[in-house]
Amino acid sequence: TECAEWSVLQDHFSSVTIGLGFRDENVGWTSYTNGGGLPVIVKTTDGGLNWTEVNSSGSVLIPMAFAVTDDAVATTGLSATAISTDGENFDKVAPAYTAQDLVALSDGTFVQIGINGPCFFDGTKITACKKIPFTYPETGRYIAAPSDQVLYVTAGQWPQAPEDGNDDFELSDTHLSR
Repeated sequence: TECAEWSVLQDHFSSVTIGLGFRDENVGWTSYTNGGGLPVIVKTTDGGLNWTEVNSSGSVLIPMAFAVTDDAVATTGLSATAISTDGENFDKVAPAYTAQDLVALSDGTFVQIGINGPCFFDGTKITACKKIPFTYPETGRYIAAPSDQVLYVTAGQWPQAPEDGNDDFELSDTHLSR
């Protein structure tokens, strides 16, 4: 099959944009900042040509990931996880819970990865959390769900210049079955 050509829809869209989730080829959400303030949640209904701010009421300090189902969109990041059933108004689900990534399962459940492992939520509350015995504790970072029964989780730390001079990047991968 032949692929369409790539093109830039908006040059200089945002100072920092983290995370992106689309319901279909036209409707999606991401974060936006002009560089002078914290990121806000924005929505497109025309495939990314135009973006408008939605009502996130500071529900997530820095949105880092988005996951979308037919009925809802969720975002997670610094300080909380939030969900919207109308795509316009986001409410906190898990205050004071910091996560870097999340996915949506086919049954409408969302799964977010925290530093200790995945937490499942049904759109209104966290229903279960699983602790993973990471090689390096509290390093959960990203999550993928190729099916509703399998989760892949990556864990690791950002490289630092340790006092011992060892520049090794610490990374461990874990496979979880639900």
